Amino acid sequence: MIISNKKIDQAGKRLAGKDSQISSEEADLILQQFRIIHQRPMDLCHQTIEGILKQHGINALLAQRVKRNPSIVKKLQIQKNMKLSQMQDIVGLRVVLDNINEVNLMRDEIKKEYENSRFKFVKEDNYIESPRYSGYRSIHMIYRYDEQIKSRKQCKVEIQIRTEIQHSWATAVEVLGTYLNQSLKQSHGDNKYLDVFKGISILFVALEEAKIDVILESVKDIKPKIEKLRLLNIFQNIHIAFEGIDENSAEQYLLLKMNFSNQKTEVCNRYSKDQFKQANEEYSAMELATQDKEVEVVLLSIQDIRELQKLYPNYFMDTVDFITNLQNLFELVTTTQSLQVIIEKLGDKKSKIALNKRLLSDFKNMLKRFNGGKK
Repeated sequence: MIISNKKIDQAGKRLAGKDSQISSEEADLILQQFRIIHQRPMDLCHQTIEGILKQHGINALLAQRVKRNPSIVKKLQIQKNMKLSQMQDIVGLRVVLDNINEVNLMRDEIKKEYENSRFKFVKEDNYIESPRYSGYRSIHMIYRYDEQIKSRKQCKVEIQIRTEIQHSWATAVEVLGTYLNQSLKQSHGDNKYLDVFKGISILFVALEEAKIDVILESVKDIKPKIEKLRLLNIFQNIHIAFEGIDENSAEQYLLLKMNFSNQKTEVCNRYSKDQFKQANEEYSAMELATQDKEVEVVLLSIQDIRELQKLYPNYFMDTVDFITNLQNLFELVTTTQSLQVIIEKLGDKKSKIALNKRLLSDFKNMLKRFNGGKK
């Protein structure tokens, strides 16, 4: 079945709630077909990347996904000028590697592999060299599949390549965005969370590049903000809430009360899809009634959490790593700064220089544990 770009774009308009020449039923069918024809290009791309990883003996996390209908519709609604036929991430692959050297090698090998092939290079966005305003870092490569089948000439594949530490940051943003019901990854949402994740991204850049002075300064700036937001506590409570969800249940919403002083998360009520109005009313009433600053009331969409689990199958361990890395790093910086104070009090200049060198060398060695090794 060949669908013209004009029809695909009309379907996109209908799905986004705009005026269109086609019905909702036809738009759904066109979108379904449009997603199906992307499957083969995605599978072929997956095979290519697997081959490159095997050839170079690289251990990586490789995942692929077809963009969900609600995510496509949401993107069309947010990006007003976006045409469905031009959407470049209907299908995508993500490669998570240990370090920047492996990321650059993977990018170069993919380019080399596809130099004279059915996959035609469209563009590359290097958000590692030039991070997004939010702090997001990854390399995005877009390829168009040019097989001699007209329908598949419409297909593009997005490849994302990033390091583990970059992936833990992206996963944490996704998890918190789901919890807050905010599009943090698109830089939409509460500025206090956007700012703190931007700061954490700067810290992680310094970590990967082992820039000790920048790390010490970044921790000094970001640690109080994280503590003020109780960010690490929020993630721990999110894990408790997420793990308590029954996959077979028909429930769609959870009303939670999170107590930060005693680290307890209480499920106050559960609601079906038809009880959304009741859920919102009870949520608003509980929010108004809660005066304690140590208590937070949250209404979670179970469907959003299930989709998060599909997109980020290892989200639990990835965010555990995110929390652990930050806690270990804060501890490491505190110890380093304490030792620097002691060294500064020494009278012997030569001893002071020698001890400072030794301290910075030990600090660099300890930083290595933050860069990969756990898939």
